[in-house]
Amino acid sequence: MNIKTILNAFLILIFSFSYGQTKKLKIYTDERIELLNVIQYLSNYPILNKSESLEYKKEIEIFFKDFKNHNAVSLNKKVYRNFLGFDRAVNYILHYDLPNFNVNSEFNNDELQNLNALESRDSLNLIRNEFKDFYEKSNFHLFFKNHSNFYKKINKSTIAELNNQNVISILEKHYGIKNNSYSIILAPLLHDGGYEVDIENAKGKNLYAIIGPISDNINKTPVFDTQNILSEYVIHEFSHSFCNPIIDQYFDKLKQSECLLNPIESKIKLQGYKGWKTCLYEHLVRANEIVLNEIVFGKPKSDKLYNEMINDGWIYLAGMVPIIKDEYLKNRNVYKTENEIMTLIVKYLETEKKNCH
Repeated sequence: MNIKTILNAFLILIFSFSYGQTKKLKIYTDERIELLNVIQYLSNYPILNKSESLEYKKEIEIFFKDFKNHNAVSLNKKVYRNFLGFDRAVNYILHYDLPNFNVNSEFNNDELQNLNALESRDSLNLIRNEFKDFYEKSNFHLFFKNHSNFYKKINKSTIAELNNQNVISILEKHYGIKNNSYSIILAPLLHDGGYEVDIENAKGKNLYAIIGPISDNINKTPVFDTQNILSEYVIHEFSHSFCNPIIDQYFDKLKQSECLLNPIESKIKLQGYKGWKTCLYEHLVRANEIVLNEIVFGKPKSDKLYNEMINDGWIYLAGMVPIIKDEYLKNRNVYKTENEIMTLIVKYLETEKKNCH
């Protein structure tokens, strides 16, 4: 084997290793999310970015000035509370491919129930047809194409920041589960926060974290909190996909501790959360978020998050974090996935239930 062959083999090995670290993670702006957010913006949807200085908003006003009364906009005003609010809208639009609005994966029963379409899909087809009509008649693709450099610009710093950390391998190793793909979608019109949705197809589960820019930005261009996107959004949002099914699986046992919601209900409601199951989702996600932040960023960052979350009302982290750190992580030869420590979490909450009044 000559030196050139050896060098080529070495370069292929290095490339394969590097690509293997990040090939599951994509960071981009998605045309479907932009279409959804533009329709929402034109319909005065209340849960979008509040920054008044974004030039992007002014460009939307100009380009779509003749479509403010389009049926898609009027329809969204009427149905967003029951059909297209919050993550439901994101889940809905990601089930379709542009430009033809063909379904890329079937809606499962849980998704149909969330969209109030379990018994009839007529409403979903009506929304799809009106969105498609808006897309075609407004020449939305031209608007999206004209902003390609803008999207690249807002994505650039986030791509650089996230590629410094091998977060997907860390997540999959931590939870003991692999998924087909992971996408971080930066949405310039979205509120200061994010959504996480899963779309399952023949290849497996595909995870999407849709993230908005800083809301108090005074610049004309959206600014994304690249330093905290990884710790506070990506780890948190993707963890929902791993944690929520575990809570669902054990909820018959966990709901017996529902009285534990009472002392924290008012605090978490102020943050937009309600119900014992949602409370459990957030507790398990946040417990893992704290542990994962210690792995990636170190103990000071993890301790800061822990204290903030406890002060915000997530008080059962006091018992759940030690179970993950001292039992799960130190005994991975025994516990392959987090499902296997849920009996310990159920037991902890049953013990805490004795303090219910």
